[in-house]
Amino acid sequence: MLELVDRCLKGVRTSEKEDLVESYLSLSNSTLGYIYPAYDPDRQKAINKSIRYEWFIEFVQKFSERDALITKLIYFGGPSMEEVC
Repeated sequence: MLELVDRCLKGVRTSEKEDLVESYLSLSNSTLGYIYPAYDPDRQKAINKSIRYEWFIEFVQKFSERDALITKLIYFGGPSMEEVC
């Protein structure tokens, strides 16, 4: 399966990046194998979270880039706060 990396684009709003990822997932899963099936690693990491991924992304867009990064590290189970600091 192909891992998506569209979220690394600079100068594109988070909501637009999410739309690109959704479009590619939909396309790759409906081409009868002509495009390798894709999965979204961020959504896979968030499957068991009590806060839905879609709500989290909408919420995080209201933060500054710095605060959004810290929030994403906490949400996705990145390093501890001591390691981040």
